[in-house]
Amino acid sequence: MRRCIGCRQVSMKSAERKGVVVTLPLLLVVLDVYPLRRLPDRWRDWLAPAERQVWAEKVPYGLLALVALIVGYSYVVAIWVIYFVLKKAKLVVNEFPAEESV
Repeated sequence: MRRCIGCRQVSMKSAERKGVVVTLPLLLVVLDVYPLRRLPDRWRDWLAPAERQVWAEKVPYGLLALVALIVGYSYVVAIWVIYFVLKKAKLVVNEFPAEESV
């Protein structure tokens, strides 16, 4: 249990690394299938009642990945909204810096 709390703390601190946080649940499932053999080889057997504990361990990481995706998406949307508002108000003059000729 103590190790599980440590893993969650490390994953929460890595929330700024969206790429790692988003791919972590998938990586954990791959590790459970091949080297650890906690999930059966047939993917149709993954939803059996015996494997619910394995999936329950992935829920906090999946929720953290979902939050990271929502925050990242809202950040991109906010940047685009600010850009288009400034462009509409004619405060953005050039989209790209002009090249100087020598």
